[in-house]
Amino acid sequence: MIHFFYLFFYPIAGLINKNGYKYTDFLKKDLELAHNTIAKEIKLLKAFMSEAVDLGYTNNQAFRHRKFSVSTEETESVYLNRDEIMKLYEFDLSDNLRLEQVRDLLYLVVVWV
Repeated sequence: MIHFFYLFFYPIAGLINKNGYKYTDFLKKDLELAHNTIAKEIKLLKAFMSEAVDLGYTNNQAFRHRKFSVSTEETESVYLNRDEIMKLYEFDLSDNLRLEQVRDLLYLVVVWV
């Protein structure tokens, strides 16, 4: 039986062996991911690869090389305060049912998250 780790990491292990930057270039250029998202993906990939090495599914150690890392950048958090959320919720959208439903859904997500 072929294990999940083998199916998932075999192609990625090839990317890491050839060049530590090839995978990050793929994430940046092809998928157009943001810098901190790429850093999160690299961290997750390293965790999976470490587990795969520990379980004997691969002996590829290239993911541990310092070239294969991305540091996170400081970001500015943008959010609405309670008064702004209430202004949006109380805004009259009765003439457009679709916008009214979207607004209500947004409010539901904001309140419960």
